[in-house]
Amino acid sequence: MVAPLGGLRVIEVATFVAAPAAATLLADMGADVVKVEAPGGDPWRHFLWDRQGWQATFETNHAFDLDNRGKRSITVDISKPEGAALVRLLCADADIFVWPAINEAYGM
Repeated sequence: MVAPLGGLRVIEVATFVAAPAAATLLADMGADVVKVEAPGGDPWRHFLWDRQGWQATFETNHAFDLDNRGKRSITVDISKPEGAALVRLLCADADIFVWPAINEAYGM
């Protein structure tokens, strides 16, 4: 089966649900999606457990996995000049850039 978006490259700098879910749909259709996460990772990785009072560390957060399936991931501190330069370099050959209007994880 031919992937309709095969060959497209997507850079995602987003957290939580909406924008990552949109990028996941692109990955589902064959796009190469690279998720850029802040140091410490996307807060959605731990959101459910932390907010519900769990003290244990769980091996898998299925909600996070569902919104981020099919992606590659890299940790970059874009608040530092060299981190921002790395994201610009990643975007140089990207076809799509996913960035929400408000991104608290990056202080935006």
